[in-house]
Amino acid sequence: MDLAQIISQNIRQIRKEAKLSQREFAETLDVKQPNIHRWESRTNPIIPSVEALVKIAIRFKKPTDEIILSAMQRKRAHSNNLALSKRIKLIEKLGTEDQKTVLDLLDAFLKSKK
Repeated sequence: MDLAQIISQNIRQIRKEAKLSQREFAETLDVKQPNIHRWESRTNPIIPSVEALVKIAIRFKKPTDEIILSAMQRKRAHSNNLALSKRIKLIEKLGTEDQKTVLDLLDAFLKSKK
């Protein structure tokens, strides 16, 4: 599934969760109804402007990643954040000298990646 299809599917889901027709959704966002139809097209969707995506996010209280990423991409990012958070908590439990060693190793690794 390409980006346009992912965004299309997510917009359609947001609209349906709000129990709005395409016309009502368009009115809420102050856009024309044919735009909604094109955004939600299953065969040839058009990606909305950044302004329209921000309007959707604000009006329906959705993070923008929920609009532009697939559920699998969001889950993967969340898993990565959890794994990183767990490691940080473990590092915080170390003594000062061990923390410094970990930070020095991390700094050296990051420097080598530039």
